[in-house]
Amino acid sequence: MADADVSELEDRLGFKIPDHWDRRYATNLEELSAPEYDVRVEEDVPVEARNGETIRVDVFRPDTDDEAFPGLLAIAGYGKASQSVDIPPQPFESHVFDHTIEAGDIDFFVERGYAFVVADPQGIGTSSGEWHGAYSQQEQEDGYDVIEWMAEQDWCTGKVGMSGISYYGFMQMLVAGEQPPHLEAIMPIEACDDHYRHTYRGGVLVPFYFDLESTVTFNNPVPKSHLLYDDDELDAMVEARLEDQQIKNNSYLVKVLTTRPPTAHPLFFDVLLHPYDGEYWREKSAVEKYEDVDVPVYLADPWATYGRYSDSVFTAFTDDDLDVPKKAAVLESHADARFPYRKANEEMLRWYDHHLKGVDTGLFDEPPMKLFVQGTGDYRWEEEWPLERTEWTKLYLNRFGELDRTPERDADLPSDPLTHRPPTVTTEVPSLEYTTDPLTDAVEVTGPLALNLHARVDSPDAYFLCKLFDVDPAGEEHLVTQGQLKACFRTLREEESEPYAPVHDFTEPDPVDPDQIYEHAIGFIRTSYVFKPGHRLRLRLQTMDPQPVGKSIKADHMGPIPNFEEIRYDVFRDADRPSHLLLPVVPESNDDAWVEPF
Repeated sequence: MADADVSELEDRLGFKIPDHWDRRYATNLEELSAPEYDVRVEEDVPVEARNGETIRVDVFRPDTDDEAFPGLLAIAGYGKASQSVDIPPQPFESHVFDHTIEAGDIDFFVERGYAFVVADPQGIGTSSGEWHGAYSQQEQEDGYDVIEWMAEQDWCTGKVGMSGISYYGFMQMLVAGEQPPHLEAIMPIEACDDHYRHTYRGGVLVPFYFDLESTVTFNNPVPKSHLLYDDDELDAMVEARLEDQQIKNNSYLVKVLTTRPPTAHPLFFDVLLHPYDGEYWREKSAVEKYEDVDVPVYLADPWATYGRYSDSVFTAFTDDDLDVPKKAAVLESHADARFPYRKANEEMLRWYDHHLKGVDTGLFDEPPMKLFVQGTGDYRWEEEWPLERTEWTKLYLNRFGELDRTPERDADLPSDPLTHRPPTVTTEVPSLEYTTDPLTDAVEVTGPLALNLHARVDSPDAYFLCKLFDVDPAGEEHLVTQGQLKACFRTLREEESEPYAPVHDFTEPDPVDPDQIYEHAIGFIRTSYVFKPGHRLRLRLQTMDPQPVGKSIKADHMGPIPNFEEIRYDVFRDADRPSHLLLPVVPESNDDAWVEPF
């Protein structure tokens, strides 16, 4: 397509063609929906739920009674009233708090011939009933009921998709698992997959939900725990959790657990009460729904170094239980996003024009996975994950803080000591660092990666927080990815684990024997990153994260709650205990693998 034709097409569509659209595959773009309608709004429209309660929805649709349109549903607990607040796009680091405007770009789709419905599930906003917490079975059923209601309306063609990021994105997979007959396709963006492993990452509590609940518009919260247990059971569970020194030394957490009824933070109350994987978490986990999903799925996320999003793309993409037509795209980093989130509008339009309007946009002529390779500024197509051409490379932790391809040959080397001191004593964050020599050639790391760490701690439990940095010639660090593990959850599910992707058993803790050296397999957040010549790789081991509780979720979703006791760590890296980082090094790719932008 000539430049003049591209410019003419962009004028008609009302947007610039994204750099990640490939001119070899993107077809029939002239048939994509263009802006041609004004927006009609109907607020607080009642929808009867199956239990007799009233779900209230806002309907945004083209301002005409002469046509019917496919529908898009966004449903979550943030409140529909806030989703249409007209805030111009803001940089990620902006002080304007617009993070919870996550339902999607309503006007963009309505102007292009879609009916867009934003719903308050039961107990949220103007809807009646009780709220049983984020992602509950009730919320999932509410989504089903609203989809089927939409399909019956005169303004709807009977074909419905879903919209939204984060909470709204996660709900897409859960609702799809309920199999509403008129749901045709979904495109979850920035969506978690396994709720436990995103809340207790590596078994380490990340108190994100403390902030999340300040943005939820619940009216009659009923903690899920109150539906699962009687009062005596709850009292015993609360008492047990208050014995945890990470809890009892934190006034916020004590307040959440001891406030009765727990109406201020009902979701976080549930989270604190369930530190181990089990029944409570299964209801809320998309992986439990994969085998029930029967519509095409497009998994899309930006790269995220803090682990709530991009990892889920690969989990779902490679899970055989999700046996439907599926595509995956990992875009530029989350930090490059603009809020309210509008980055994926164009790709969503291609997806839903394809499935809801019958326009062949070439999506299924493309390879199934599209990756933004960080450090190059370019996108590349892939067929599988991990990549078949991966050269699995070990970098060993060596003496003098070196990170090297050659392991130590000496069997009696002393350990590297590290002492954690509680934040009540010092603001210092102790760490061990291991750094490579400057690279002579570029090195691409694309795939899952893991740290195999031989260590001893003199406590029944401890945190391992591990970060991989790119260090430029001036010494400036850039965080590439990170991993973490609570030592009591070191036990692997051997049949599910790979050396590069350990899977731990989080159902029951195994206290540490302070006299024993254990092998800890610590998975990192998957990445795709090119380290340039002259740069170095640096691995940093920390005992806690420097981010304080209460820091804005926009700044990295808060770090783990620190230990409040002194703990001695010993890291071993001798010939018999070769601690190492396993990297997915990828050789230079063929030119045909890279996206050819318009």
